[in-house]
Amino acid sequence: MDPTVPEPDDSTNGALGVSDATAVLKSSDGDLGEGNRSAMELLKAQPSTNELDSSSIGLVKATAISTGSSPALRANRFQIASTNPINAVANGGTSGGGVQQRKFAAGTRLRKSVKPDDVYLGEKSLERKVWLFIVTVLTGWVPDWLLKLCGVQGKDVMQAWREKFALVMMVILTSIVPISWLEVSNMLLCPQLTITLNLAQVRASSNLVIANGRVLDITKSRTVLGKVLKPYVGQDVSSMIPVYMRLAHPGFGSTTHADTDFSACVANVAAADGWLAKIVSADPAGTLSVMRDGRLVGCQKPGGAPRQTESCFYSDATWRDVSRMTVADLLLDPNIVPRNMSDVSRLSFVTVLTKVYNLTTFVDHAIIYQQDNLARAKCDKVPVTPNMRTNFLAPEFALTLARGIGSDLSTQLTQQSDLEDLRCLDKLFFAGRATPPLYTTICAFGNQILLAITGSVYSIILIKFLVSLMFSFRFKPAQMNADTMCFVPCYTEGQSMRITFESLAACDYDDDRKLLVVVCDGNITGKGNAAPTPQIALELLGWRGYGPIAHVYHAIGKGTEKINMAKVYSGWYKFKEHRVPYGVIAKVGKPDEAKSAKPGNRGKRDSQLILMNFFNKVLNQRPMSPFEYELYYHIKHVVGVDPKLYEYLLMVDADTRVEPDSMNELVAAMVNDQRKIGVCGETMVSNKWASWVTAIQVHEYYINHHLGKAFESIFGSVTCLPGCFSMYRIPSCSAGCR
Repeated sequence: MDPTVPEPDDSTNGALGVSDATAVLKSSDGDLGEGNRSAMELLKAQPSTNELDSSSIGLVKATAISTGSSPALRANRFQIASTNPINAVANGGTSGGGVQQRKFAAGTRLRKSVKPDDVYLGEKSLERKVWLFIVTVLTGWVPDWLLKLCGVQGKDVMQAWREKFALVMMVILTSIVPISWLEVSNMLLCPQLTITLNLAQVRASSNLVIANGRVLDITKSRTVLGKVLKPYVGQDVSSMIPVYMRLAHPGFGSTTHADTDFSACVANVAAADGWLAKIVSADPAGTLSVMRDGRLVGCQKPGGAPRQTESCFYSDATWRDVSRMTVADLLLDPNIVPRNMSDVSRLSFVTVLTKVYNLTTFVDHAIIYQQDNLARAKCDKVPVTPNMRTNFLAPEFALTLARGIGSDLSTQLTQQSDLEDLRCLDKLFFAGRATPPLYTTICAFGNQILLAITGSVYSIILIKFLVSLMFSFRFKPAQMNADTMCFVPCYTEGQSMRITFESLAACDYDDDRKLLVVVCDGNITGKGNAAPTPQIALELLGWRGYGPIAHVYHAIGKGTEKINMAKVYSGWYKFKEHRVPYGVIAKVGKPDEAKSAKPGNRGKRDSQLILMNFFNKVLNQRPMSPFEYELYYHIKHVVGVDPKLYEYLLMVDADTRVEPDSMNELVAAMVNDQRKIGVCGETMVSNKWASWVTAIQVHEYYINHHLGKAFESIFGSVTCLPGCFSMYRIPSCSAGCR
């Protein structure tokens, strides 16, 4: 008799050790039987804190309490729920059959649940409190009533939802940070200026020209101007489009300008006319002339010799066409801007907010410098006076421009009136843009940061690749002999399960040291299958015999789905020279699910929890459900191995083929480092040429299952073990059983 878990009574067919009248299930007519009915009632109802009648405690009777008194039952439930021997102290008493009673230490917590066993939570650690605070901050904006409205019922379920959602938010936030840095940092450190092209780029093009600081694409022209400019591609055609003609009057006797925007910045119309007359008469090429009707003719031919003329374009249609053709500003060298008065051969430029204005014609005809020897002075040191006959700008603004020749006036021209005058400069004197030296330095620094980040990303990929090569040098470990359970969950698979069963049986591992456990998630017939999945699995394993009785257990689900029933089969699977013990768990559902589409289906997570809860109760001496007790009976008496002796659990999907040496490799890795609680192998696509979808999955599998896992293993922590092929450590008696 096993002292930890009671042996089943043969007369009850291994049910719960109660009388035949209450434990035998009538499977022929679908009756649950009194034993399972009592268990189901206990699972459905929360155990009362009042005294419990022994006839209604089907599950707790598995502890073989002889007297069946209520105080003994409650004490036994608390004793089993305590999983931490430090927090539980023996009171030295026994009840009836000698069940040891324990009391909880002060400060411990018990959570009420729909489960038949109280769950011992223990004290909240500091890490747990910090985590709960983070969860509250991230999900506090979602009220409980909204979760209830969405079907999330119960405080425990809500808290689980909040923690999962918090994890998702943290993943999203941590993904946004590096992406945002890559996208935003360059904008912050090096904001995008107006699109610019330098002279070399324009000359190398086949459709671009330069006109008054703008780069024009002649293919976008909708007038004759595009055709006229075609022979001058790559050149400066500013002379053919005289912007100063915007100051001209639309007719004789008119006091307005052709461009009405100049009315806001022209302070003296007569001075504007005088300055315009100076421009025409002082043309260095000597080609400009004004007809009687006021038209300007004889514009200098681009790149031509003096007195070689070309047509002039300055009508309203021309300005609209120029605006349409403009694709960028001309990028100038910042070194052309600074100058002294001694640089008589250089043009007069000023810079305002990266814009460069050529004020040579304005300074020559509208400003008077009052010093005899200008070669010894800078512009800002020379007394200046506006020429009242030709200075059409506001005097203060004109003086600021005159004193600032060769410098940046961005900080001096900040008033609203200055901004209006600057709009006039944009139309009359704009020459292009110049990138400030500081801006260039900051952009270079930002580019270095981006290059460093890019290099780190590529270095990680390179390191992952190099690390994965370590696993190419395989050293065969010694033969292991630890008891290992092979867990194979299945849903609607068919004959494809044969590959998994055969590969597990053919592993280079002692057949007596491995147990094949197949969990069929529901009595479901998959598409293209001739029989339900449990039946196919049993046929592949070679099971022969009568159908066993279905037993109840607590499942994952809502409402009535929290209760489920399953059958347990066991035997020996023979494949070639191998003879491997197996157990099949078929989740068939309650009788009222028989006509449903998926009877007994509760999901893969429920299949995993079946074994997790089973080992938890076996190793911690907790009361088991009828199903768990039946599973214990099959492993202990049919297979012949005490469940407490299993040390490792290998999880393999039903459509996965396992290499012969893989099981021994994983067990050896666990044995060599007792700190490991889980390991995984490398997964590859076996049918990569079946379709284009499977072909592209090869790359994804290699990145995630080879490079990624190998890189994480260097730090001793693999973030995610794939469910298709992983091994976990089971706390066994070698680690200390209670």
